[in-house]
Amino acid sequence: MGSEQATIILGPLKGSMGSPDSPKESKKEEMEEYEYSDEQKEMAKELVKAVKSGDEETVLMAIHGIMMSYD
Repeated sequence: MGSEQATIILGPLKGSMGSPDSPKESKKEEMEEYEYSDEQKEMAKELVKAVKSGDEETVLMAIHGIMMSYD
């Protein structure tokens, strides 16, 4: 099997022409796609406050609120 056939089966190797972006660049681009609502940002603030308080029940309630917002 020649190198062209191997490329077709395996896909382009790292560093070869047409190779995908590095994982760091892909993650950065993926994160840029998300736009969070004001409500989501407020929930994140509440979670941070809960974690800083050290109260497990408050943390669980904050997490629960975030999870329920995705239903």
